[in-house]
Amino acid sequence: MEASAEVAANFLGTIAKFDAISPFDADTKKYNQYFDVLKTLTGQLKESVCRESLKEADLKHIHSVIAVCYTKLKNNDKCLDVTISETDLCCECFRVLRNSCAQCQQNQDLISTVNILPVVKQLLDLYATKGRDCEKETVALRCGVQFIGNYVAGNYTTQMTAWQTLFPETFLNVFKFNDTKASQYLCMVIYNCLNDLSTQQLIKHPDGLTVVEYIIQCSQTESHPDWGLLILEELLQNNEFIMTQLEGLSSSSKTVLLELMAAKLDSPASEECDQTNSIKIPAFTIAFLAEIFETQASGIVQSAVNERDKDENAVDSVLVIHLLQVLCLATCRPQQYGIIQSRTSLLTLVLELLHKAHLAGKSGDNVFSTRQTLSGQEDSVDNPLHGFKSDLIRLIGNLTYRNKNNQDLVRELQGIPLLLDHCNVDECNPYMNQWAIFAIHNLCEDNTENQAFIANMQRTGIADSDVLTDMGIEVQERNGKLYVKSTKKSHPDNTS
Repeated sequence: MEASAEVAANFLGTIAKFDAISPFDADTKKYNQYFDVLKTLTGQLKESVCRESLKEADLKHIHSVIAVCYTKLKNNDKCLDVTISETDLCCECFRVLRNSCAQCQQNQDLISTVNILPVVKQLLDLYATKGRDCEKETVALRCGVQFIGNYVAGNYTTQMTAWQTLFPETFLNVFKFNDTKASQYLCMVIYNCLNDLSTQQLIKHPDGLTVVEYIIQCSQTESHPDWGLLILEELLQNNEFIMTQLEGLSSSSKTVLLELMAAKLDSPASEECDQTNSIKIPAFTIAFLAEIFETQASGIVQSAVNERDKDENAVDSVLVIHLLQVLCLATCRPQQYGIIQSRTSLLTLVLELLHKAHLAGKSGDNVFSTRQTLSGQEDSVDNPLHGFKSDLIRLIGNLTYRNKNNQDLVRELQGIPLLLDHCNVDECNPYMNQWAIFAIHNLCEDNTENQAFIANMQRTGIADSDVLTDMGIEVQERNGKLYVKSTKKSHPDNTS
C-alpha cells in the first residue's frame, strides 16, 4: 500500500509540473520541458494506480500539444534548430495516451470526451501520406496506431468511434505506408473493432475490398498474434464475405483465402464447431464455391493439354485446384455440408472432368498421363494440376456417401468403369488408388444395382478380381446368379 501511495504521489507531482508549463503555445524553448514531462508520464502510466488518477484536464493538455504540433507540421512550420521536434512531442503524446487507456475503460471514455481522436487521425494521415522522411515519423505512426489499439480494446463505444473516424481513409493510408509493424498494429485495431455493423461496412464499402487485400497481405507476414489471420477467420464465418469479395480479389489473395479455408476444414477442431479455437464456415459459402468451381473448371483439361497458360482466356488452374480441395474437405462432413450432395450438376461435372483427364492422359505425354515414377519428371510435382485426378475421385467418393441418387447417377454416367480404371499407382496423383477404392466402396454401400453392375463386369472380364478384393468386394456365382458381398467390416463413416 505504501509503495502504491508513493507511486501515485510521484505521478501527481509530474502532473503538477505539466500543469505549470501549460498551456502549450509552440514556444520551442519549452519543447524540452514538455518532452521530459511527457516521457516521465509515459513510464508512470504503466502503473494502474497512475492510470486511475488521470483527469480530464490532463488529457485536454495532451490534446492541445498534439493539435498545435499538427498545425505546425501541416503548414511545414516545424522548427529545424531544436533538439526536440514536433514529431518527438507527438510520438511521446501517443505513448502517454497508449499507456493511459491500457485496460482502463475510464480513460478510454475520457479520451472520447476530450475528442482527441480526430486530431490523432489527422496526424496519422499526415505521417502515412508524406513518405518516409525520417525514422522518427515512422515510430510516431506506429505509436499512434498502438494508442488506437488500446483505446478500442474491450470497449464497444470507443470501437465504433474509432471505426467511424478511421475507416476507410486512415486504414488505407497506414497500410499504403507499407511498414510491417504499423500494419500489424492496425490489424489489431480492425480485429478489435469487428462486430456486425463494422463487418457489414467492411464488406459493402467500395474501399472495403482494398482494405481486405491489405489484411490478407498482413496475414502472410510472421507475427504473434497474427491479427491479419484472426480477422480473416472472423470474416470467413460471415455469409456474405466470400460472395461479395472473392471475385474482386487478386489471384494471390484468392489463393490465401482458399488455403485458409482448407486448413480450417482439415483441422480436427472443425468437427467440433463449439470449440473456442475453431471456426465454422457457412454451408452457404461452400455452396457458392461449388458454383464457382462448376463455372471455372469446365475447360481446365483442354487448357492444360493445349498449354495455353499465357492465353488471357486460359483457365486459372491454381484457383480451380484450391476450390476442388476445399470441396473435398467440406464434403467429408455431410452433417455440416450435406447440401453439396444435392448438387447433381457438380457430380456430373466432376465425372466429366475425370473422363476428359483420363482420355487426355492416354492420348499423349502430358500432366494427366499416368506415371509409375517421377524420375526425370520433377516439373510434374510443381504443376498446379499435380494430384488433380486424385482430388476428383475423392470428391466423387464423398458426394456418393450414403446418397442413393448420386450412387445411381455415377452408374448411369458410366462412372464405375472409369473409377476402376484408376485403381492403380500414379506418382502424379498421390493416393489415387486408395481414393478410387474408397469411391467404389461408397458407390456399392446399400446399392444392389451398383453391386450387380460390378459383378457383371467381373463375369465379363472387365473388372479385375484382385482389384475388387482390394476394395473389400467379393463376387460369387451360384446357380447362374451373381452375388456381391463385402469382405471387410463396415465403418461408421466412409467420407474422407
